[in-house]
Amino acid sequence: LDKFKEAITFADKAFATGDAPAKSWYQIRLNSFYQGEDYAGSAAYATELMAKEPDNRQWLSIAVSSYLSLEKNSEALALLNAAKNKNQLDSAELWTQLYQLYSNSDQFSEAGAAIEEGIAKGFLKSDAKRMSSLGQNYYMGAQAVEGKPEAKPMLDKAIEAFKRAIPLDLKNGEAELWLGQILLLDRDDAKGGRTYLASAVTKTLDKPGNAYYLLGVAEDQIGNRVAAKAALVKAQGYPESKGNATTYLKNFK
Repeated sequence: LDKFKEAITFADKAFATGDAPAKSWYQIRLNSFYQGEDYAGSAAYATELMAKEPDNRQWLSIAVSSYLSLEKNSEALALLNAAKNKNQLDSAELWTQLYQLYSNSDQFSEAGAAIEEGIAKGFLKSDAKRMSSLGQNYYMGAQAVEGKPEAKPMLDKAIEAFKRAIPLDLKNGEAELWLGQILLLDRDDAKGGRTYLASAVTKTLDKPGNAYYLLGVAEDQIGNRVAAKAALVKAQGYPESKGNATTYLKNFK
């Protein structure tokens, strides 16, 4: 009936009788806090239940979800790390929450390492989406330490991850768009970038205009003026790239 406060009241009365509680009593009480959007209550009660049953992943999952709903990412991350240290992360959901929390906290290298560990332990699939996530986290990590010695190896890991993503989804061009951008803008390799970008525009992309714009820049740097202009004109047809493409073409000589 979605009367969650009343459900908690009667659950408490059931516990107060002294009868041996069924497992469902704990689940009803915890779910009533969570579904009633009393996330502070569900976080506290889930933590209490974790102390009683440390091997029950349901309590851990709801505790983490509660902290996320409260926007207390550091508390959620601490719980997951404590569970990882006890070898208690045994589902794709928990490993995904771990690396996404690292990423949302701008700890990109840690996020990448968590993805790799989750894959190595068999809990995360090394599919195209995961490889792209790995590449994006290492790329953002490299950007965060730009100019420092650790930036290059992290960018190398990003490139490797995106290359691994390509054959896993041949219809999607996002990984090739990332590779083209990295080679063009971060590695000063216009020819290499052009190869990936030219392939990316033939596939499914969330924002194809960005790929056409970068392709135009790459073609221009290589000296392919006709191809560069054609790509930039294409980029003008998309809202995400219209402004940049128009500005570039104005300066196109």
